[in-house]
Amino acid sequence: MLSILSEADEATSASGVAVDVVRRAKRGDLGAFEVLARSLSPSLVRFLRGRGLTVSEAEDALQEVLISAWRSLPRLRRLDRFVPWVFGIAVHRATDAHRRRRTSDTMADVQPAVRGERRILVVEMLGRLPVAQREVLLLRYLVGLSEAETATALGVRVGTVKSRAARGSAALRIVFAEEVEEP
Repeated sequence: MLSILSEADEATSASGVAVDVVRRAKRGDLGAFEVLARSLSPSLVRFLRGRGLTVSEAEDALQEVLISAWRSLPRLRRLDRFVPWVFGIAVHRATDAHRRRRTSDTMADVQPAVRGERRILVVEMLGRLPVAQREVLLLRYLVGLSEAETATALGVRVGTVKSRAARGSAALRIVFAEEVEEP
């Protein structure tokens, strides 16, 4: 899960982001926003790469996400929803990048913990899923967002997140079982 170090008595959102830091950034404190950006950037890049963007595209999209978040931050009403809100922006920027490219790439470094042949298999399997299921699985299990935060990021209901996660996980289990059984 994402976290920004804060004093013990400071309020935090469900994602571990200090609400006070978000509040200061919302008031125009660039230093506070930089703390948020540094904290979220690695997860945002992994998510964008998981959406099939190249390293260069993911870095460009990250910059667009951060610029958009900075410009739109004064309109954010629920400070405790900052992380899913930013990932919602990332979903849109990834879609924009795909539209610009109009071709699909293979999935990239989805999860550094998965190595070698298994990593290649997981990347390939995630690439076979419908985008909606892939996004939910990436946000839930790679980024570590809760079901509610994932729903906010994608602009869907929690029930939709649950069903997409269940269907995506089931599809991955079937594909993985088939791949493992083959000699």
